[in-house]
Amino acid sequence: METLSDTQPTEVTGEVEAVLKELKLTTADFEKKLAHGKVIEAISDYWEKKYTYIEDYGFQDIDYLGKKELAEGPILLAFEVDTGWWRSIISCVKLANIRAENKIWVHATDSEKPQEDFQQGLKRIQKLLKIRNERKDTFGHFVAFLKTPNPEDFQMRRIY
Repeated sequence: METLSDTQPTEVTGEVEAVLKELKLTTADFEKKLAHGKVIEAISDYWEKKYTYIEDYGFQDIDYLGKKELAEGPILLAFEVDTGWWRSIISCVKLANIRAENKIWVHATDSEKPQEDFQQGLKRIQKLLKIRNERKDTFGHFVAFLKTPNPEDFQMRRIY
């Protein structure tokens, strides 16, 4: 029996990656506390142009949830953005507690050491997943991205 995470990277993951690569963030975006919102807006704008079903999911306390067309249908995308690596655990708990085919965590930062901070966040996420006994076959696709003002820093890490 094939489960959610037995398949290759999903179309949704590839779409999110393309949107994030195209998104321009500046140091001023972080200074003015706009970066978090710009990342969410870029994903929601893309999603809402592609798919017909739109609903505000703010009450779920997830930065963005995307469905394809029906209110009772599956959640295709659960998306969390953090501008501090230390919030990775909180975001991971939110993502772990929701059934979605694709779960994405974005670490958006203008830190002087973005790769190290990203790795710290990933270590915390992996530790939490181990403590919770999460498994690839039940968790869904889980990918983490690093997004900074410098396009050369962009990274994607497949967790599940």
